[in-house]
Amino acid sequence: MKLTALGGGRFSLSFIAPGDNGPCGTPAAYVSHLNGRLVDLGIGPPVPGGTTFSAELSLPSGSRRLLIQARDAAGNLGAPAGVAVP
Repeated sequence: MKLTALGGGRFSLSFIAPGDNGPCGTPAAYVSHLNGRLVDLGIGPPVPGGTTFSAELSLPSGSRRLLIQARDAAGNLGAPAGVAVP
């Protein structure tokens, strides 16, 4: 996962997407935590596993750590991926 500062509190987020069953399929959603708190980043719909996901997003001042997990249709969460906010 890569988070690049664009300036003015805007960032570019990209990662190779997990599937909803390991590397296969498309997750139902991405779950995001910022500084340990659940947040809705409004980053758009998930993409099929193994493809590149990218989005631009805004983060509030003081943001330090972003975690994202894939969630399948049954509500199961995948392993979290984390990145420090630059």
